[in-house]
Amino acid sequence: MQDKDRENANNSRRSFLKTAIVGSVTAVASGAALAGPAGAFAETNTPCVSEKSWEKPAAPIADSKIKETIEVDVVVVGAGVAGLAAAHAAAESGAKVVLLEKTKTFSARGYANGAINTKVHKKLGVDLDKEQIVGELVRWASNRVQQQLLRTWADKSGEVLDYYIDLAEANGLIVHLDDESFAISPFYKEYRTAISFRKPEDTGWFYQGRIAGLIEQEARKRGADIRYSTPAQQLVKDAKSGRIIGVIGKQQGAYTKFIAKKGVILATGDYGSNPEMVAAWAPLLRKADANIYTPVGANTGDGIKIAMWQGATVQDAPHPLMLHVVPGIGCDLMCSNQTFLHVNRNGLRYENEAQPLQGVCDGRFMQPGNKCWAVFDSKYLHDHEALEKAPFGPIVEPLEKLEESVQNKLAFKADTIEELADKIGVQRDALAKTVGRYTELARNRVDEDFAKPSRLLLTIERSPFYALPIPVHQLVVVGGLDVDGESRVVDKNGDVIAGLFAIGNVAGNFFANDYPLTAPGLSHGRCLTLGRLLGQTLANS
Repeated sequence: MQDKDRENANNSRRSFLKTAIVGSVTAVASGAALAGPAGAFAETNTPCVSEKSWEKPAAPIADSKIKETIEVDVVVVGAGVAGLAAAHAAAESGAKVVLLEKTKTFSARGYANGAINTKVHKKLGVDLDKEQIVGELVRWASNRVQQQLLRTWADKSGEVLDYYIDLAEANGLIVHLDDESFAISPFYKEYRTAISFRKPEDTGWFYQGRIAGLIEQEARKRGADIRYSTPAQQLVKDAKSGRIIGVIGKQQGAYTKFIAKKGVILATGDYGSNPEMVAAWAPLLRKADANIYTPVGANTGDGIKIAMWQGATVQDAPHPLMLHVVPGIGCDLMCSNQTFLHVNRNGLRYENEAQPLQGVCDGRFMQPGNKCWAVFDSKYLHDHEALEKAPFGPIVEPLEKLEESVQNKLAFKADTIEELADKIGVQRDALAKTVGRYTELARNRVDEDFAKPSRLLLTIERSPFYALPIPVHQLVVVGGLDVDGESRVVDKNGDVIAGLFAIGNVAGNFFANDYPLTAPGLSHGRCLTLGRLLGQTLANS
């Protein structure tokens, strides 16, 4: 990675989504806000009800209320990356396509698109072993996935991304392959799969909207009818065959029935903003401090609900989650630095800190009171000068930024470990003993307690001392509808519901346990790959 790219990546950590969510997450970045579980998710403790909203189908919308009926080949519901890719590919292949989206525009976030052996990889001499990568992903998921879906991504992502690379470069976008991340631990492997698309002036990590906007533009050129502010209300089933043949959408108070000759594709995103679904399938989310996924409040599981009204089911719970310590208010991202000491509210070390971001979050959830801290000393910058640098390696901020965070009560500082313990609310003697033990292990270059790599062991001995609360932020639930290896939605018996497909985060069976960091950009990469392939398949059916 070039120095400027690395600088931009580090800068972006400090400014993640500030314009959209800073108001909602500043409070939880402070130590007080992390004192108890789920401050921002308390409302998800919904009362127990005998029947869930997805268990009782809504009354069918009468034909008398339908203002207009439109016949097309393919209906896509949801204008995220997956839905846009499917609509574009279907229209490009000659199908008549309508895309319905309940918000005012398409949605895009992040930046990376996971792919294997694209033309960019080949140009740089990077040769990824797809069998090894798929094996790692299956192992991470404990084989609770549809392996055919993973193999399709592995086999076809290079070809699909090559198409988008050509499209992007023809329209003035820069295509970039991320460097391989810092090898934080011998227990975790990460591959160079992350492809990004940006303009020369873009910095940071959050320009996925560039490629999403380009795909939307190309879909319109190919004749796709994209209708925003048009939420899908119900699926339409043929009474005789049981096949899903369309969708009823609502725009400006009026209902329109869209009949799909070849198929309906659900690409409506996850349900992370639906408390009822969270309580049923992803209760661990209630321990997170905030839901920072955008568009705020839009991902409410609409596609899951209308599919389940027609007999669909979801993958086995609990559903996999994407949890990180982002967004980077002040210096809080430093808490995930693999060299720092992590302690719980009892002042005790509880893990090998050389974890991926998901592991840092899961580790905090296991601790009493759901509250943990990263502890380090004033020589942290000097200590890190000799460490290998990379985007996901040990994160450090300038001392001025750290002191600013202290002033804003986003970080804590003291002249002694005992005083620091008082400030973060842990027992004095316990923290002093823990810090002393950690420093001893660092001096001896062997972590006898948790087996952290020796290069990541740094002493904590020079005053002043610092502590950062470890936040946990929800991005997305990456579990959804039960689908087969061809993205076809199935019922509780595993039988295909004819005419109904699901891609992106509304679809399940691609991930399990949690979101793996083995292949960075995998979520977007599977959306582009499976979305484009499905659009082409239906158009040509």
